Amino acid sequence: MMCMYTWFKNSKPKLLLIPMSLALGISSCAQPYSQLKLVQEGKSRYAIAITSHASRYEKQAAELIRQYTRQVTGVTLPVLTADDTTQLHQPVIAIGYTAWVPKSWLQDIQQLPEGSVFIRVQAPHIILAGGGKRGVLNAAYSWIEQVLHCRLYADNVLHIPEQRTLTIPSSLQIVEKPTFSFRQVYDPQAMNARYMDWHRLNDFADFWGLWGHSFFKLVPPEKYFHTHPEYFALINGKRQPTQLCLSNPQVRQLVVNALRERIQQNPDARYWSVSPEDNTAFCTCDSCEKLYATYGGVSGALLHFVNQIAVHFPDHIITTLAYGPTQHPPQHIEAAPNVGIMLSTINCDRSEPIAISPRSAPFRRDLEGWERLTHHLMIWDYTVQFTHYLAPFPDFHIFQPNLQYFAQHHVEAMFEQGSGEDPSVFDEWRCYLLAKLLWNPNTDEKVIQQDFLQGYYGPAAPYIAQYFGSMQHALEQSHAHLDIYGNPLDAKNSWLSPDSLVSYHQLLKRAMDAVQNMPELNMRVQKIYLSYLYVRLLQAWFYGTDAHGAFMENAAGKWTPDPQIQRDLQQFRQITQQMGIHYLNEDHQTVESFVNTYQQMLRQGVAMSLAFHKPVKLLTSPIPDYPAKGPQILTDGILGTNDYAFNWLGWYGQNMEVEIDLQQTQSIHELTVGFLQDPRHQIFLPTAISVRVSKDGINFTPVASEPVLEGQLTDQAERKDISIQFTPTEARFVRIMATCRKSLPDAYFRPGKLPAIFADEVLIH
Repeated sequence: MMCMYTWFKNSKPKLLLIPMSLALGISSCAQPYSQLKLVQEGKSRYAIAITSHASRYEKQAAELIRQYTRQVTGVTLPVLTADDTTQLHQPVIAIGYTAWVPKSWLQDIQQLPEGSVFIRVQAPHIILAGGGKRGVLNAAYSWIEQVLHCRLYADNVLHIPEQRTLTIPSSLQIVEKPTFSFRQVYDPQAMNARYMDWHRLNDFADFWGLWGHSFFKLVPPEKYFHTHPEYFALINGKRQPTQLCLSNPQVRQLVVNALRERIQQNPDARYWSVSPEDNTAFCTCDSCEKLYATYGGVSGALLHFVNQIAVHFPDHIITTLAYGPTQHPPQHIEAAPNVGIMLSTINCDRSEPIAISPRSAPFRRDLEGWERLTHHLMIWDYTVQFTHYLAPFPDFHIFQPNLQYFAQHHVEAMFEQGSGEDPSVFDEWRCYLLAKLLWNPNTDEKVIQQDFLQGYYGPAAPYIAQYFGSMQHALEQSHAHLDIYGNPLDAKNSWLSPDSLVSYHQLLKRAMDAVQNMPELNMRVQKIYLSYLYVRLLQAWFYGTDAHGAFMENAAGKWTPDPQIQRDLQQFRQITQQMGIHYLNEDHQTVESFVNTYQQMLRQGVAMSLAFHKPVKLLTSPIPDYPAKGPQILTDGILGTNDYAFNWLGWYGQNMEVEIDLQQTQSIHELTVGFLQDPRHQIFLPTAISVRVSKDGINFTPVASEPVLEGQLTDQAERKDISIQFTPTEARFVRIMATCRKSLPDAYFRPGKLPAIFADEVLIH
């Protein structure tokens, strides 16, 4: 017996004592080589061998081995073509199905799943092969990483060690099988072809002929709605181009025809999406309602619809989305054998692994239900805070347990949606870690982190590790919810408290000091420093005239901008410009607009009126999801922006009624209230405003009541200040009622949704 160094699927490297005859599948071939000297003192006897009919992946693998061996050792191995072992009289690295592969190994290799890696020594030769078409390419990158010890930390950060001598054990065997057949990370790093190949990532364009929300790609409203409104959803008694009518047989035939035409143009694509649009406005016609009743909801009607389409395309997998109204598994129906379900994790908590999080229990039930209904379960996962790309979002600790959980439930495809083409804080580390875990969820995450941080941040690595660790610890201690559509201000009293920010700043300052004379490394650390600056700026705006706010009261009693906040804003703009960071969120709010709006807020100063810092009583209850500072947000002197989650109080489906105590009787004649109009989120201006006043807080007198003109609605969110003037009157207490509209406009109607009012500053003069 001898010791064999072996990698197996979903396991860390381990030393296994295996009889060599059994491991090699041959009865008696004593191995005379204990070590293979691939390169010795800058020289090598080896060549790279491919066949005359080598595939493009085999040729690419051969060139990669040649290229990186030269960069590591300085030796250029020749790439030779040979279909017979007698044609070459030297040891070789044989790429693919060559004559050097023992016949006893062929069946093992051919049975490997697509993309699998097979590297094994048949001394003095080395065999690199793999499962399916791309396996041999993946094997080349496994060799480059594990034998040559090269690293690609980011799309432009390549580590090449120098080795004059390269020796490998004759017992070397690397066998790797990907846990998931499809693995995509939708982040900036993974937009690079070399990065994707190196880290064995996929692109949906190579697998899907049609991706994502696809109903209107197959049946375009601009082509059909005018002449055939019955093809589309019946909403609130009217046909609307929001979704397709799932019960209409003509719609089904249109989808089949459109899909057939697309498949004829791209027959090699395995997956084809037939999925609803990204909204909740599904058809409510009688026929669709019957389907919902029969199959337990919209998801059942959708699956019935997709099953009927899939029968026409038995050689392809027709996928659909379990997302929003279609998230929950249906009843009394199963997916056809060639129908795949792409289940969304959009509502999951990101502070704890899905398998143990109480807040993710509904998702677990959905996943387990869909697992029973389909042979092709897929996951659409999310890894960033889409509302704030530059804010810290410490969800790295859940990646490994979540992927292990998905593997246990037989998920075959993983789509990890990050910030897409837009840079975000930590995107390099996030993409690197996810790529490694998607390939093997059981790999040693601590080893990966240590290797990446040291390789990418150099001397700053210990401080970056402490930054990650302290933030993660604070999150765990707080038991706070981590929401992909949240706001960093949500954590202002927990893991992103002002005191916590001071601690994080100290760590990041030490990290920058450690690489101050290394411009490239310093810039990488400064990108992380952006996360501190961004949260600090948001908090300063939010706190306003309170502690940690953007304004300071001078000796004359006037509020002026804090000079440090002005410096932070300038540094934030400078770093983002240097790094080419243009957008803050998935809605593509620009950094430039954020900075300009912030500067305008500082120049504008505190909004002063008789109501400034006066007590506010809420007579109707606002939405608890967006508490801001509570009622005092209405008189804090800081105006809300276009973001409904920032500095606003909202009332859902009811009137806004508040009372302001001026604390002494005064003469007043004008009142202004700021409102948000954001139709995309069902937030509208009130239909009317009325004002009543009182001297004693008991007996109130009406002084003004005016309707509010809505104007033309657009998808653009905007703040509107509405003023009411009235005859000067003496009052201490002022009651304001803003009337909420009774229903949503047709263009923005969504079943089960009500209109909301969002208000911010109340100014009284």
